[in-house]
Amino acid sequence: FEIFLSLSLSTSIFKSKFSISRLFINSSIIFISLFAISSLSPLLSLVTYSVTAPALVVVGIMMAQQLKGIDWDNMIVAAATFVTVIVMILGYSISNGIAAGFIVYAAGMIAGGKAKEVSPIVWVLVVLFIFYFVVAPK
Repeated sequence: FEIFLSLSLSTSIFKSKFSISRLFINSSIIFISLFAISSLSPLLSLVTYSVTAPALVVVGIMMAQQLKGIDWDNMIVAAATFVTVIVMILGYSISNGIAAGFIVYAAGMIAGGKAKEVSPIVWVLVVLFIFYFVVAPK
C-alpha cells in the first residue's frame, strides 16, 4: 500500500515540477518576445505611415468602386448612401458613417410612407445607433 502511495506522490511531484518548468519557459519566451518587439517599436513607427498610406488609398478606391452599384434613382437609398460616404470621409469613422446611413435610411422610409417595408432588425439597429450618438462621449 505504501508503494502505491509513494508512487502517486512522486508522480504528482514530478508533474508539478514539470508544469512549473514549462510555465517558466513559456513566460520567459513571452517576456523575451515582448522585449524585442518593444525595442523595435521606434523603428517600426518610422515606417508605419509610409506603408499604411498606400494601403488606405487602395481601400478607398475599392470602396468608391462599389458606389456604381447604388440605385441612384431611388432617392431614399441615394440619400442614405450619400450621408454614409460623407460621414465616413469627414468623420474619419467607417462605423459612424454606417450608423448615420442607417438612421437616414429609416427616416427616409418613414417620410416616404414605406416604414412597413423596413426589416425589424433595421429598426433595432437604428434605435441602437441613435442611442449611441446621443450617449457616446464626444
